[in-house]
Amino acid sequence: MFPDVADLGIIRCRWLRPYFSVIALRCVRYDPEHATQVLLDVLKKSLADQTETATAVLADGIEKSAGAAGLLVNGFIYRREFSPSWATTAAPSLVDLEHALVLTLRYKDLLVVHCDDTQKRYIRRWLRKNSTPLIIIAPEVLQRAFCEGETRALWLRGTHARRTTRPDAKALNGQRLQDALSPLEDSSFIYSSARTAPSWGAPGGPRTGNIGVTPKDGLIWSRASRDFEDFIAMAGDVLRRLDEVSGTSATARPPFPILATEVHSLSGVRGAYDLSTVTPGELVEGQRDEATVEAAALLERTTFHVQGRSDSAGFSMDVGLDGVLCGSIQAAVGHARNGGVSIEFGFDPSRAPTSLPETRQILDALRDSQGLIRIYFDSGHVIDGRCVYKPETRNAPFRGWQFDDFTGYDITREKPADSPARIHARTGEPGDDSLFSWVSRQYASGWLTCDDGPGEIADFIHVDEEGALSLIHVKSAKSRAKRREIAVAAYEAVAGQAAKNLAYLDGDRLLRRLESPPIPNPATWEYGTRVADRREMLVALGSRHQRDRCRVVIVQPHVTRTAIRKPSRRLALLETLLNTVGGGIAALGAEFTVTVSDE
Repeated sequence: MFPDVADLGIIRCRWLRPYFSVIALRCVRYDPEHATQVLLDVLKKSLADQTETATAVLADGIEKSAGAAGLLVNGFIYRREFSPSWATTAAPSLVDLEHALVLTLRYKDLLVVHCDDTQKRYIRRWLRKNSTPLIIIAPEVLQRAFCEGETRALWLRGTHARRTTRPDAKALNGQRLQDALSPLEDSSFIYSSARTAPSWGAPGGPRTGNIGVTPKDGLIWSRASRDFEDFIAMAGDVLRRLDEVSGTSATARPPFPILATEVHSLSGVRGAYDLSTVTPGELVEGQRDEATVEAAALLERTTFHVQGRSDSAGFSMDVGLDGVLCGSIQAAVGHARNGGVSIEFGFDPSRAPTSLPETRQILDALRDSQGLIRIYFDSGHVIDGRCVYKPETRNAPFRGWQFDDFTGYDITREKPADSPARIHARTGEPGDDSLFSWVSRQYASGWLTCDDGPGEIADFIHVDEEGALSLIHVKSAKSRAKRREIAVAAYEAVAGQAAKNLAYLDGDRLLRRLESPPIPNPATWEYGTRVADRREMLVALGSRHQRDRCRVVIVQPHVTRTAIRKPSRRLALLETLLNTVGGGIAALGAEFTVTVSDE
């Protein structure tokens, strides 16, 4: 049914029109021809080592005419027979058939390898674990070669502390993303991959067109070739560009200087506290082999409870699948032999797993796919894959601090009761020393209503005599101590709530929502006097002009005036958080203030 190896012989150029997706390597030992042959032999041997699939090389070598554009070309075609991924061992004997192409294209000491994602993964692992004649081309060289020009797509990963108000990762598309990045919102992100319209090459640009690159993995990709001649032309453009920039001795400027930068030492990296993973949907060209996709899917289901060490980057963690803990894993962090960071995962000998098979599954995925994980540290560092980053904290001061006196109120008590009905009934009444009571007295001019309850817009909505609208969000302090330190966590949740409900700055939407309160008799005041319902307030809202002022107010007295006067990393992080939220509020034409304690 299938042809034998002898039937195909060598590869004919007219058979081929592969998609341009390669891994870029450099020869550092032996002569380049011998190094290339070593790689081809290793890849053929890897096929024989695949115990779960039947493989056969069908064509070995390529006709001489393939060596156009000054390139030396070699390769082979192989066949894989394997069970469908959806089939269990109880399924009938079903076999999927796949034919794959491996090509090596060499120019001087530079080599690009076209192969499927499974073979690219194998090459990366082989290079990391062995003393080989080849290395992946340095990320700085790939950046200098292929990240100039107008960037059309960026895949970003966050190095900031994980929180609900900021994404862990994001993908951007546009005409020139260098101009779209924000120093405020994007300085805590790194880029893993980029796709750029090149500014180098012949007039009109290189044959590749827009070119994608994942520098840390040595991956370069572009488009489907029209024929083999077109593929060779693209490979020639890429290899000559790499050769051109490899001789540049000047230090390259980072392609996206706004983003977080890599640090090359583990000194000071300590206190691991969280771990996140790349999801299958975040994988890019060259990373979507079956093993990596399966590992990403498994790790996405995994729970990690991380316990860091105060004196090193090492850590341990309790792990589980689908929310059920099953065992403990420890990690030793050090420098890899070939550069970057190496993480050695193993069972925690002090604690036996409750489910050994599931713990081993997680352990194997972590060991085989370090590039899928991000580890966050109290020191402000992040290990992403095999690199260490520290986000650039932009110390722009927050201009919206409002200092007030909370004397007579319990700043650690947010509400007077624990159920919506009792909260509305007791707020502002005699004996109530909560922050809700403080708001009811502080905003005694105009109309005020409490919206606390399921689906709330804010804790309070206020309209003053001049029509200015305020959405007021309240959060209790974590301590009454006079010298309490700044705590960023004390502001994250309330800032997220404020950002989430900005749509209610629209008067019509706000009116419709307030007409349906969360409880039958919401607490409402007119000029400091409690009233039975919201009717007069709704009239006041409906009378506002579109140009009347809008404010978003956070009342959280944990921070003091004294603490704000002392520069610190915690203050910088807090002000960055508030400036980020404030940027979205300002874009809607509203003001943003944060009320803290005047101590």
